[in-house]
Amino acid sequence: MFRITRLLDQKGMSLVEALVGISMIGVVAASAATLMVNVTDSHAVANDKVSLTNISSSLMNVIMNEAAWSVTKTRNSSMACSRTVPSSCASGHKSKVSLFNSEGKQLTHLNNPDWGFYSNGQPCSTYGSNGCNFKAEINWEVKCSNTQSCLYPVEEVSIKFSYAGTRSINTALYDIHALSRSSHAMNSSPFSVCATKGMSFVGYGRSIASATGGTYTADQHGCISSLAFQGARGSQGPPGPRGPAGIKGKDGVAYYSGSPPATGGSCSGGTLTLHSPDKKNKCVFSYASAAYGESTTVKLVGSTFGSGPTVDYWADCRTDGTWNYRALCPNANAMTCVQGSQDVKSPNGKNTCRFDWPMGSSGDVHKVSGTNGGSGSAVCPQDSGHWTLSFKCPDDPKKAGITCPAGQESLPSASGDANKHCVWSFSESAPNKTVTAKQYNKNASGHLSAYCNDKGQWVNVQARCD
Repeated sequence: MFRITRLLDQKGMSLVEALVGISMIGVVAASAATLMVNVTDSHAVANDKVSLTNISSSLMNVIMNEAAWSVTKTRNSSMACSRTVPSSCASGHKSKVSLFNSEGKQLTHLNNPDWGFYSNGQPCSTYGSNGCNFKAEINWEVKCSNTQSCLYPVEEVSIKFSYAGTRSINTALYDIHALSRSSHAMNSSPFSVCATKGMSFVGYGRSIASATGGTYTADQHGCISSLAFQGARGSQGPPGPRGPAGIKGKDGVAYYSGSPPATGGSCSGGTLTLHSPDKKNKCVFSYASAAYGESTTVKLVGSTFGSGPTVDYWADCRTDGTWNYRALCPNANAMTCVQGSQDVKSPNGKNTCRFDWPMGSSGDVHKVSGTNGGSGSAVCPQDSGHWTLSFKCPDDPKKAGITCPAGQESLPSASGDANKHCVWSFSESAPNKTVTAKQYNKNASGHLSAYCNDKGQWVNVQARCD
């Protein structure tokens, strides 16, 4: 009870004691605030130093990357002398350069003082503000061990960093001083230079006597022809296998009237202007006159595509003074099937039908009407530049009989070679007959047979293209 009573009898703190307590609290708070600022600044400085380290490492990776260095050389005119192998630079040649990565993105700028980096390493153009506090200057110099010649120089690269932040950082600790691009020096070695020319490096001024009796001397780069190491010629080997058959010639002239050509008749020469199906190319042909049943000389005398795509043209003189021909002016970028005219005999040989069709692009389909009751179609397939022609000429021009149409078929090679395909030409057939066609195109061999049924349809078609 005594203890409780004594506590209840005590008075409160004096004014002096309260002021002293408040002062102590203020001192502690100020010390804590100062400590927090120092800790924050310390973390920020540490982060900026890490950013400088990362930027320096990233730039060095780009400099040592051959693809990026090639882009950098292309984009800097001061480095033009080093773009060739061997180099044409003089020893001591130096310049400040802009650095680019392998995708052509600019990382540093030799003339823009506002070009820099954010802390994440991304380039920026507001150096000194908006967090763009890091800048790098790339310097390049050519060094040669031989002052007389600088064919295979060593390239030295240095990087100088600047920092625009409010904190104190010694950027000299992060600078790169005259580092040799050893990987580039290796790629520019004389062995590599000679290899790109199909030659071998033996040393400057050396000569080698070959086994065939000739003497070969190294060029100014120390490269020598591989013929210097060629041995004596051996005995001739056995002959190789016979090559594939050439292109079959075009069919002979079909006399339109069914009778021999008249004496003294001819087809007139002249010029023919054709446009490609896509209207982007124009071809001008000249052709000489020819007697009935004879072929003429045809020349391409002008075109809008120069010597680019291959054109096709030939012409035979019919017995009525008109031309039986094929002509092609190719599209700019697509497969083209030739324009042409063809005479087709009826199955009994007593009637002749004339068919004319235009040029076409891949996928085009044309219905073709012939003279003397003839009918048919022309399809330009996707896989070749040859029309698939299907023509029918009846024995009686007034009433078509049941026959299977004449025409052409094309088939790509089973080998998958785009330069090989088969084209077959076959005659109109009477019903209940099997027809075997011969293919006549280049670079491939094949076979086609088909049966003409009593409905005038080709069935049991068997085709092979090797």
